[in-house]
Order: sequence, then C-alpha cells, then structure tokens
Amino acid sequence: KNVEILAGYEKEAGVEKSPSGLLFSNVKAGEGASPLPTDTVKVHYKGTLTNGTEFDSSYSRNEPAEFPLNGVIPCWTEGVAKMKVGGKARLVCPPSIGYGERGAPPKIGPNAVLVFEVELLSITPPKVPVAPGTPGAAAAANSPTTASAAPAAPAKSGCSATPSGIVLLGLLAFAFRRKTAVVALVAAVSAVAFAAPPAPKAAAAPAAGAPAKDAPVAEKADPAKVLYAFGALIGQRTPLASAGLTEAEAKIVFKGITDSVNGKTGDLKPEEYAQKVDEMLAAKRKGKNEGVLAKYAKEKGAEKTKSGMIYTDVKVGKGAQPNPTDTVKVHYKGTLTNGTEFDSSYSRNEPTSFPLNGVIPCWTEGVGKMKVGGKAKLVCPPDIAYGDRGAPPKIGPGAVLVFEVELLEVTPAAAPKAPDMPNMPPPGTPGH
Repeated sequence: KNVEILAGYEKEAGVEKSPSGLLFSNVKAGEGASPLPTDTVKVHYKGTLTNGTEFDSSYSRNEPAEFPLNGVIPCWTEGVAKMKVGGKARLVCPPSIGYGERGAPPKIGPNAVLVFEVELLSITPPKVPVAPGTPGAAAAANSPTTASAAPAAPAKSGCSATPSGIVLLGLLAFAFRRKTAVVALVAAVSAVAFAAPPAPKAAAAPAAGAPAKDAPVAEKADPAKVLYAFGALIGQRTPLASAGLTEAEAKIVFKGITDSVNGKTGDLKPEEYAQKVDEMLAAKRKGKNEGVLAKYAKEKGAEKTKSGMIYTDVKVGKGAQPNPTDTVKVHYKGTLTNGTEFDSSYSRNEPTSFPLNGVIPCWTEGVGKMKVGGKAKLVCPPDIAYGDRGAPPKIGPGAVLVFEVELLEVTPAAAPKAPDMPNMPPPGTPGH
C-alpha cells in the first residue's frame, strides 16, 4: 500500500526523491540561509496522514515550533536542511525515516506515510562548534544527545579547546556556511597566523639538592620549522586538505597565496573566481571520493546501500536492533580514509549513548542495521556525513569517514505523548 501511495506522490510536479526515500517539493523557494543539522530552526508546520487526517499543527496552536534540527525524525533532518529561510516545502516521509513499525499512537499508526507542510522561519547556529566525534549531534558530557540548544564540545573529545582552536573553528564554520572556499582559506590562514599559542606548562620545581643539569631546558624553535609548520597547518585545516591537488597544481595555489600576501596579484581579482574555485574543488573531491568509495565497496562482506553508505559486519550481534528513535550505547572509532583518527570512545575508555536519530544520517542508517553485541564498519560518503562544510579542524570539507562501531545496548524510546497536547514539540522530538 505504501509503495503505491509513495509512487503517486512521486509523480507530482516538482517532486524530488532522495536516496532515503524522502519526497521533497518546494512550495515556495526561500532566499535565506540553509540550516546545518546542528542548527536550531524555527518553523510553522502541519502534519497529516495520507488520507488527509491532521495529527499535529503549529498553525492550530498559533505558535511556531523551535528545535535542534538533528533532534527530530530523519525525514525532518534531511528535508528541512534542503530548505532556505523564507521558504515553504512539502515533505512526504516513508515510515523508514518517520516513526517506523512502531508508529506514534494513538494518531500515527505503524508504518504510516506522513505528509508535512513546513515553513522555515529562522535559523540559529550552535554557540560553539560540535565535536567531530559526536556525529551531527549536540555534544554534552561526551554523548551526542539532542537535548541542548547550545551544543558544547565534550572535555575529553580531543578537540582543541585553546583560544586558537576556537578561533579557527569559528572562522572556518563561518566561511563554510557560505560555501566559499576562498573565504574559508583566508579565514583559516588568518586564524593560524594571528591566534596566540597555548601557554606553556610550568616546569616542576627541582628537588632540593638536585644538580643544575637536571633542570628543564627551554627548546629554541627553529624559525624555518615554525614557518613550515604554519604552511602544513594551512594545508591540513583548509579545503586544500581534501582538494586532491596534484603537485603541480599545489605549486600554483601556493604561488597565489604568496602573491596575495605580497600584494602582487596584479589585475586578477580573486573574489571574481570564487564560484569557479568552489566548482573545481567540488569536482576534484567528487572524483577522489568515487575512487576511495569504490575500493571500500570491493572489500569482502561490504554492502553498499542506496544512500551510498558502505556497511560491513565485523561481528554479527544477536540482540535487539534499534529503531531511529531509540537511544543506543556504543563504542566507536572514527578515522579519515588515510587512517588519521579524529575521535574515539575507546581512547576515552567510556562508551557513548545518544538517540539514534540525533546523529549524522550515516550513523542513523548504519547503526540501525546492527544488533546488540555486534560490531560493524561504516564508510560514510560526505553527503550523509558532514558534506561540503566538514567539521573543522579535524574533518575537512567533502571528507569520506570510516567508523568502527560496537553496539552495546538499545534503550527504546519513551512512549509518545498525545500529538495534540499544548505546545507539543514537532514530530520526531525524542520522547514525543
């Protein structure tokens, strides 16, 4: 029945079907910014079943709803992210990215296809960047929960908490939000160049009677090495890291940097080429990623899903399989395709718990395929991870990510409250 219903909606004019099965159509195109999963959005919306029965509406309460975008059902996280402020859209949500087999009684039955009309009124970015190891979620106490409207990086995540790290993250996030690689590069260079280094640790006082030679000796940094490290940081923390440039191309790029620093770009106006730069970088990343993903897809036992995720069971579990609205406890390690580790619960010696619909889509889908006691490898293309923006400084734009995940336990979502309660959060908010 659902296949027929969804096929009917898909045939309507202007409908776009995504790999997840979401059917998205713009009723009115917005002209403002598009939200990130970690942003808080303010919306007006109406939710109906496919027979036209309304089960919830902010219009009827005459009050817009406001919530973190990664704190709702996957259909909303994906669909609202396609919108721009001032726009209105219709989202048709298959049960696999809605409420699934459980539904949300009494008004939303099992395996219900849901239809939402959504107006995106405003976007509020998180106050601080989200740690890379808490995929797409508001991090608090080392867990990617969705309860906080102001995400804060966990103290043990390994993400820099120094002023220079915060400045770099903030500037890069600002730049990538505008999808302008040139601006991002300038922001990163500025941050690395002008941020103060962290204060050195004070040396312990020598024990009484200790010989003078045992006292710590301050190492004098080689200026050439400092400058080289500066260049290396630019390469690591900007779009250059994932650009896939050849050696010859990299030389041209750095000639441009050198000429710009020295005011010798002549008649060329770099800002006029910003769009072309973005297009070039996107094309190079895409080509590089296709090769990387094809290699992972050929590995023994690998399964490539419609979304592009590559899933491999390392150890098959025998316990429960989570729904998107469940809370899961996991141990995990995240690496780039070159093997660089950007986060690990193992290194913190502490498993992480979070609502499964509060993380990047790759995790929602991948961990949703696992059973308690199992271990799997998830290879995540950028479009179901951090996309073209990345999660600086450890995850660059357009990065393919590799996760090893152990599913330790599943806690089913609390029974939903009646959808027509006053001031009810939008469908998909955990616990509703």
